[in-house]
Amino acid sequence: MVEYGAWPLWILDKDGFVIDTKMPEEWSDNKVLEGTLNKIQSLYESEFVNDGREFRFVGFKAPKEYDDYVELIKSARSQILKNLPSDWTFIDEVNDGK
Repeated sequence: MVEYGAWPLWILDKDGFVIDTKMPEEWSDNKVLEGTLNKIQSLYESEFVNDGREFRFVGFKAPKEYDDYVELIKSARSQILKNLPSDWTFIDEVNDGK
């Protein structure tokens, strides 16, 4: 899930409660996935005005920004599924028009 100010990869316990929003320790050396998630967060947060006096959603400034965002989401999803241990569950709550 992507939320303003939170890392786009959430670690949940078996009951679905958030443990943390960070890279799992098992993936700490995966700089490609980390870079992709950083870009997702940066693009997502660029959709908001947050200047200390005002916080509001403004959306992407151009269709290309949205297209780039969607491609990053697809890339992250692919990287996560490729590296997902068999005893982990991936819950995909990002709507990217897939």
